[in-house]
Amino acid sequence: MHKPWMIAIGVILVLGLAAFGICRAYRHWEPDFLVREARAFLAKGDDGSAALEAQRALQLDSANVDACRLVAQSLKAKASPRLFNGDAASCTLRRIPWTIS
Repeated sequence: MHKPWMIAIGVILVLGLAAFGICRAYRHWEPDFLVREARAFLAKGDDGSAALEAQRALQLDSANVDACRLVAQSLKAKASPRLFNGDAASCTLRRIPWTIS
């Protein structure tokens, strides 16, 4: 017969591994979700919210090209020449502040 403490340790290990896997999956999923939200806000004309969502996606994954494009589009829509020099590649070439006034 198994001892109760061995069963408890087994349950704790299984729950810990499940939590670890869920956290990793969420970190992979969240930037894509934020990009979809930013696109929806941009389609509605809410450029500020679109910029915030896209910037958060860029914070989580700085190599996310879609998020970079959405930041550029939202800045262009807000007519921010100080932050946007006219091409989508500027996200990778210039430092973009994480707050938009």
